Amino acid sequence: MADATSSATYTTEKPARAETKTKQGTPSSAYDWIPTVKFASNDIASVKNNSRGDVIISKRGVQMCVPYTVLVGMPAGTQADDWCAIGDFNLKVDTVINRVFKECNDIANCWNANSELSQGLNAAEAGAKVSLSAHLTSLLHTANALASLGPQFDPTVEPLCRLWRERLSQTPPAIPTEEEINREKALVGWADHISLDVDQRTVVKSHSLTRVDLCSLAKGWCVDRMAEQLQSAGFTSCLVEWGGDIRSVGINPLEGRHWECSISCSPSLADLFQSFSVTTNAKGSSLPTLAGLQLKDQNGETALATSGDYAQLKKWGYHHIVDPASGMLLKAGWEAPSTCSVTSNSCQLADAVSTCMMACPTAESALAWLLEAAPKLPGVIHRYWIYSRHDNTLLHGNVAEEMQRLEAGALLRKALRAIPNPVAVIIAATYTKGVRQVHGITVSSCVWCSRTPPMLSFNIDKSSHMHSVLCASRLDDRVNTISVHFLQASQAEVARHFATCTSPEHVEWHWFKVNGTREAPTLKVVEDGATVVYCTRRNLLETGDHHLVVVDVLKVVHNGTDQETDTLMAKSLLYGSRRYVSIGDGSRTGLSNGTPDKAETQERDSPSLVAEVYKHSVKEIDTKPRKRSIFSCCTS
Repeated sequence: MADATSSATYTTEKPARAETKTKQGTPSSAYDWIPTVKFASNDIASVKNNSRGDVIISKRGVQMCVPYTVLVGMPAGTQADDWCAIGDFNLKVDTVINRVFKECNDIANCWNANSELSQGLNAAEAGAKVSLSAHLTSLLHTANALASLGPQFDPTVEPLCRLWRERLSQTPPAIPTEEEINREKALVGWADHISLDVDQRTVVKSHSLTRVDLCSLAKGWCVDRMAEQLQSAGFTSCLVEWGGDIRSVGINPLEGRHWECSISCSPSLADLFQSFSVTTNAKGSSLPTLAGLQLKDQNGETALATSGDYAQLKKWGYHHIVDPASGMLLKAGWEAPSTCSVTSNSCQLADAVSTCMMACPTAESALAWLLEAAPKLPGVIHRYWIYSRHDNTLLHGNVAEEMQRLEAGALLRKALRAIPNPVAVIIAATYTKGVRQVHGITVSSCVWCSRTPPMLSFNIDKSSHMHSVLCASRLDDRVNTISVHFLQASQAEVARHFATCTSPEHVEWHWFKVNGTREAPTLKVVEDGATVVYCTRRNLLETGDHHLVVVDVLKVVHNGTDQETDTLMAKSLLYGSRRYVSIGDGSRTGLSNGTPDKAETQERDSPSLVAEVYKHSVKEIDTKPRKRSIFSCCTS
């Protein structure tokens, strides 16, 4: 389930903002109600009206250990002092609230031993066909669609959740053993253990001990159903919030505008663990506001769900989400998302998606998962907010706009791939505890970026080993010089070496004294006719999933005689359309273009105008499919 981290409450003062680095947008204010009337029920209700006579009833309570708030606009003409009419409406609202909560508890609550889920699917033997109600079929159908998107969503993790609950609550608390985790993991896996027939409204599981937990869907489903039932009962304006899941209908009649909600910022780790040590049940109370937003009927953005790592904090920093792949309970931490919120036309979908994003290792990977999953989801996700304690950063934006940018990036990548670029090998060394370690990578993104002073730049993927090398402070003055080797047409094997898993000992290199005490690792194999540029790291600029590395040029060594430009071009190794190529015979036309193998043909882009221009002057050198990697070796 998403957690009680988003707010449908209201106050006349703007709440304290969290200090965040945010990419766009400004949150709106949120407001707070003070209960004024207690009706003849177990819930707290308050009544508020404005100068126009519009009236709202605010209902608060706790269901299934989770607090809820329901705001309902009274029909036009209702007077704030007409207690009989308001009492009748309150009873009507109570009827809907109690009925929907009972449905949720009776159908999908895995904590209720008498629910349909517990008595039916979870209690069934392997291979037994279990009949389902329409509501449970709908929930399992949504779960089936989400489970197909990857390991982030898997309702069969209930055995692992139970194992972790038991071990952390025992005296003294303990972490499950690897053997225990592996035993329970054998019961986990939606695709392996659950077979759903939506048309026949039946389900079969392959292992009798497999259990399904629908908490990441059921709360949002309940909120959706309550809002829809209130609307069917004649209330054209309402807002339902249950444990951080929110759904709106119409507008706020008191304000005469869309319902406004706020998302709470997660506490710092220090505050979080201090709260846990005092209460043993850390809650996100009195937290600053991370963002504010309006829920709008016009574009279908009527639901908001938030999941966080702090509302259900357990011993040693563990929280409520299990990673199905590893079987480990996730921890509140520094780099992982601490709060994920999304808006949608379905609170059920938003609930599940926000939980999935919390299972990602970083805020950036959570966003990447969302953008990849969005086109395949059984509904629309409109906006997102992902907060990480690392650098106190908030990622937020519009999903449709982000996907348009991704599409534009893919088209740009297609166009640029068709243009051959010079191939270079970047070599750098680290010096740790008296041991020099040499690292290399092949790139085709080297460009000159300044003549005075001379500088060049190249891109490094953040996921590569070389990225961690170039970002490390271990590149000290003694060995921090980077060598950039521009390769020739005859040296495609060298390029392949530094882009594959071949053994590093097959490549010869030595230390080259650049000036003074500076020295750099240099490849012997490319000395014949190759150009080597010796540089020092100047700056690292973040560019999405890459870093742009800017280096100062110290020395340029061309191991050969001066030659005409066309001759040098003919000898240069280039990379374009996923192949190593060269300009043939020192001329610009007349060479054949080789045919890539089947694997590369499937990946290649459609010929562009630029590719047509080059196809008569570019000679293919390498057609073997290769997997990108890094080489690394040590010398004392």
